[in-house]
Amino acid sequence: MGWPNDYKEEGSEGKPNGRKSTSPQEKEPSVFEDLAVAARGGFETLRPALQRVYVTRASAYRDALKRFIEGYEEGVQQVRKKK
Repeated sequence: MGWPNDYKEEGSEGKPNGRKSTSPQEKEPSVFEDLAVAARGGFETLRPALQRVYVTRASAYRDALKRFIEGYEEGVQQVRKKK
C-alpha cells in the first residue's frame, strides 16, 4: 500500500522513503497529508485527525479574538484619556 508522500522528488535519491529533506530535522506532514493518510485507514483513524484540525482551528480563532478584544480595549482607553 502506498502513502501520499511515497512519490519520488528531484534530489530525493538516497532517502529511504523517497522524501527530500528541507532541513536537518524531518518536516512534519501537512494537514492535508495527515488527513489523506488517516482517510485511508478508515473512520476510526480519520475522526481523531479531524478532531485535531478542529481543536487547532478553534484555538487559533480564540487567540485571535482575544488579541482583537485586548487591542480594542486599549483603543477605547486611549480615546477616554484624550477627553
